[in-house]
Amino acid sequence: MQTDEKEKIIMEHVLGKKKKENLEMALDIISMTQKIRKDIIKSFLEKLKGFICKKLDMSQLDMSQWDWKTELDYTSHGNISLSFGVSNQDEPISILLQSYGKVIYIGVFTDNSMNCLKNRLDNKFGPGKSEAPWWFWYQPLKSSNREDYADWTHKDTLIKMHTNPDCVVKDIGNRLCEIIEVAKPVIEEWVDQNPSDQ
Repeated sequence: MQTDEKEKIIMEHVLGKKKKENLEMALDIISMTQKIRKDIIKSFLEKLKGFICKKLDMSQLDMSQWDWKTELDYTSHGNISLSFGVSNQDEPISILLQSYGKVIYIGVFTDNSMNCLKNRLDNKFGPGKSEAPWWFWYQPLKSSNREDYADWTHKDTLIKMHTNPDCVVKDIGNRLCEIIEVAKPVIEEWVDQNPSDQ
């Protein structure tokens, strides 16, 4: 169905004569849009975290020195952050999934110079950006099969995350695990060579 035709049907349904209940329902839904998105994404991230932990455990990757950091901030731009991270001298190094405005990125967050890691990630996953000082290497989120999940406010993405979460969790989780497997040994070697003073 074309957009114009769909809009016409929705407007007739909501604003048609003697349709007060439909209008009330539409306005209630509008007022709850952020809550609906937040609930879908929060539930999805919990499933994603479980998937990643299980997959990394099965891969026998020791993540015991790495911490999960999860943030959901819907007070400003609806930002989210889900990451594995280690710290050295109060400088975090994280492999993360993070939104910036509407766009979801996957990458490595650090202020440290780790050109060897950037080269490995570029070779394995294609060129990553590093324009912002805190993003050492990042790409808009795509799954292993190149499905684009970069905008989590997009209707189709939210519907997939809610109606078929296991499929989306697997797509995104596998992509994040691939990056963790490539980046983890390089990051840990860097941390070993630059011990914390604390």
